Parts: sequence; structure tokens; C-alpha cells
Amino acid sequence: MSGQAVFAFSQITRSSTWWNFKLPPVLLLVYLLLPVTGLGPVDAALLIALIVVIVAAAASYGHLVNDFFDTSCDALAGKPNAAAQLGNRRCFAWLLFFTAVGFGSLVLARAPGEAYGLLALIYISVTLYSAPPTRTKERGWLGPVFDAAAAHVIPALLVFSVLGLESTQSKINLAIVIPAVVAWQFCFGLRAILLHQVQDRNNDRKSNTSTLARQIKPARLNMMATGLLRTEIPALLLLIWSFYSYLPAVLWFVLSYLGVALIWRKFARRETAEALPGDVTGRV
Repeated sequence: MSGQAVFAFSQITRSSTWWNFKLPPVLLLVYLLLPVTGLGPVDAALLIALIVVIVAAAASYGHLVNDFFDTSCDALAGKPNAAAQLGNRRCFAWLLFFTAVGFGSLVLARAPGEAYGLLALIYISVTLYSAPPTRTKERGWLGPVFDAAAAHVIPALLVFSVLGLESTQSKINLAIVIPAVVAWQFCFGLRAILLHQVQDRNNDRKSNTSTLARQIKPARLNMMATGLLRTEIPALLLLIWSFYSYLPAVLWFVLSYLGVALIWRKFARRETAEALPGDVTGRV
């Protein structure tokens, strides 16, 4: 695959977004849970890879379906749009591909039945976020709540399901861990979407997209986003404390992830620099 093809694929999937913002919290949870499950190195590595693929496929679907329903809005705002550049038929093909990859990975992971329900809920939620008549992104607080749930909370619960809740119940207190995970991921996701909407406010104004950032002053939303840290950080600390006896093993997983992240960033910068300006899907 040529450098241009890789770059075009990364733009369709918005890989930099899910790699930098959606995947790290999921992987942190995976690294915390793996030592508790007692899985061997091979099985653990396989599940990590499959979870990464599932998150990537669901996130890529979410970004592309949002582009599809934002085609006219992005045109008014002068924003590049992958769905518009692909055309309807190729866009639908990619959406089906991302759906098949997500559920196919669950099959390979031998995930329990509830995992399929959680993944379906992610795909449904991101579609309702963008698609009329629901289009929750233009329904006040419902938009950020949907985004935080679909992009962060439900994927975190999916990790518990894929790794097997029954194998961890005797080793950790799920009555503490699961609420801590939900609070941490919801606040993290809500803070992220609020800041994103503030940053994209001018484009939403040009396209007449009525997001929450156009209904509430940006300064107030920024204060709200900062205030979420008062819950997000304690919830994360509580989560990590719940796994204190396993932290030495977790540290090795974290260091491994940092190494992969550095390699990815170096590769992404090189591909961005080599991409020709004006390419069909090579927007920056």
C-alpha cells in the first residue's frame, strides 16, 4: 500500500482522532484488567489486538456516518468532508465494512452475547447522533451526552464484557470499579465533546448547525468542561487504586503502549508530510 493510500485511509477513518483520544482510555482499562483475568501472554495479546480493532472500527464508522449526514453543513462551512469526496456508494460500502469488522472481531474474541448488544448500541448511538430526525447533536445537552456515552462509556463497558466479568469478580470489587469507570469515562467524554464544540463553533455558525456551543456562551462551556475534572480525576484515581496490587504488571503494559504511540506519531507525521495537497481524501 502506497503512502498516499495509507494517508487517504487514515483520513476516511480519522485514525489520529481515535488513536489519540478514544483508544488510550480503553487501553488503560484493558491494561488494568488483564493481570486480574489471569490470561496467558498469547491470549492477552490477541484480545488487546481485537479490542483495538473493535474500537477503531466503531470510531471510524462514527466519524464517517457523521460526515455523511454533515455533507451539506460542511460545504456551507467550507470544511473538507470524507463522505462527500467518497460519494454515496463508496461511503455506504465503507460503513458496512466498519460494521462487519467490529462484529467480526467480537466473533474472533469469542465474546459473550452482551458484548454484541453493547457494540450494537455504540453503532446505533453514533447514527442517532448525526442522522435526522433524531440528530441529537442539535438537541442541546442530549448531543454531548450521546457522544460521551457512545464514544467512551459504552466502549469501556464493552471491555469488561470481552475480557469476561465472571473471571474478575473474585479479585476486584466491581461495585466500586464499574461506577468509577462510568464516572471517569463519562466526564472525560463529556469534557472532550464540549471543548470540541467550542472549537468548532464558528463552523457551526456558518453552516447553521445548532450545537450546544451555539446555545451557551463558550466561556461558560469552558468552565463547565474544567469543572468536570473534579469528578473525572477522583474517579480515575479510585479506579487505579482498586487495582493497586496489580500495578507492577500494569506498568509494563503502559510502557509498551507509550512505545507504540511514539512509533505511530512518527509514522503519522511522515505520511502527513508526504501527502500531496488537494488529494481527494487527504485533508488536514
